[in-house]
Amino acid sequence: RLRLNARYNHALNASLAGYVGAGWEKEFDGKAKGTLTTPFSGTVKLQTPELKGDSGLLEVGLSTAPLAKTPLTVDVGIQGYWGQREGVTGGIKVNYRF
Repeated sequence: RLRLNARYNHALNASLAGYVGAGWEKEFDGKAKGTLTTPFSGTVKLQTPELKGDSGLLEVGLSTAPLAKTPLTVDVGIQGYWGQREGVTGGIKVNYRF
């Protein structure tokens, strides 16, 4: 898989920053193989999904340091995909560096 991203960060105030980003992803050969073995039906070959193709993504989020002069940061973001991969993901990440 090859992924190219660009992100713009902007400080909104001393403890809050926002970001927006865009990207492109190329899946070269996303094949999976599998079998299922049961005592009743023997071995069954599973259907194999393929993700070969191009996808685009947009993202937006906020990063904050809620307590001044501490190594704690909280990031909240959302990403949307279209093309071969479609959907929306989001997340919250809490970092504490010591």
